[in-house]
Amino acid sequence: MHKIVPEQKMARFYEVHVQSTLLDSHAVVCTWGSIKNGAHRVRMIKTQTIEEAEKIAERIIRQKTKKGYRTPSSD
Repeated sequence: MHKIVPEQKMARFYEVHVQSTLLDSHAVVCTWGSIKNGAHRVRMIKTQTIEEAEKIAERIIRQKTKKGYRTPSSD
C-alpha cells in the first residue's frame, strides 16, 4: 500500500504479509517506510493460528486504508 501526498513531500509504503514460522504457528509481518530513500522498518506479530493472523492483517489494512494508504495501480 502507498500513501503519497506531494504537498507534504510524503511518499510512504506499508506491506502486510501472513507467513508461517519455524517456532510459532503463523505471524503477521509488517514492513513500512519511505519510497524515496528506501529506509524501512519491520514488525512481526506472532499468532497461534492462521485465522488469528488473517484477522490481525485485515485489521491493520483497514486502519491504514482509513489513514489514506491505497493499493498502487498496476499501470
